[in-house]
Formats: sequence, C-alpha cells, structure tokens
Amino acid sequence: MSMLYRHEQRGYLMTGSMAVAMVAVSGVMLSTEITVGGVAVLAVLAASTYLFHSLTIEIDERGLVFYFSNGIVKKRITLEDIDTVDVVSNPWYYGWGIRFTPHGWLFNVSGLKAVEIRTRHNKRLRIGTDEPEKVKEVIDTLRGV
Repeated sequence: MSMLYRHEQRGYLMTGSMAVAMVAVSGVMLSTEITVGGVAVLAVLAASTYLFHSLTIEIDERGLVFYFSNGIVKKRITLEDIDTVDVVSNPWYYGWGIRFTPHGWLFNVSGLKAVEIRTRHNKRLRIGTDEPEKVKEVIDTLRGV
C-alpha cells in the first residue's frame, strides 16, 4: 500500500518542559543528596520524554495509523471503522500525552488543534495535529465523503 499522508509533529514545548524539570531535580539532588526517589523521578521524566516527544500520523488506503515517538504506543483505525472526522480545538487543560477526556481518548504532543474521529461503534478519540484540516481531507477523500 502506498502512503498517502504522513506527518510527524514534535512536542518541543513538552520536551523542553521535561528537560527543565530534569535539570531542576538533578540540581536539588546534587545540592542535597542523591536519593532513590530522586533517581526514580528522573527516570520517569526521561522515559516520558523519550516515549512522547513526537506524534506521527500515517494514512494509506487501509486507514489511519498514529503513534508516539518510536511506535511503542501505536493505534490503527481502518477506513471501514471511521464514521466521522471533525476538526476540533482542545482546551489547554487537556494537556499532552494520552488521557481520557469528555470527548474520548486524546493523543497529543503539542498545541490545541486535533481531529476527532467517531467510529462506527460510536467510540470517539482525538488525535492532536498541527494539520487537522489536511488529515480530515485525506480521510474524507478516501472514504468518498
């Protein structure tokens, strides 16, 4: 299958925020003492930064695939399962990463824009992207909408 759309969005603000937090925790530990708790916090921050620094959306004739960073967290939706696609704007407090919202699951690394996909099984999810109109256009074209 040929790739019709592929876009990777990087979460620069999130990555920068995590880096600042890691420097702050390291600074506190170096000025006081290195503790197991401090090392655990650093490990969680580093792992989160690695796992969620980017979000990629790929669309081909079969459907949509989206994944964070290296693909450990990956989801596929077939074209047959998609009922509607809408361009939406998330409130700032929905944040980044993976979380459950009143509008279903949200997958996001940066910004407020997203596409909301409603499946034939009436499930909703939002995928953050800085190109929501393009994602909607490609999916709607493939679905013949």
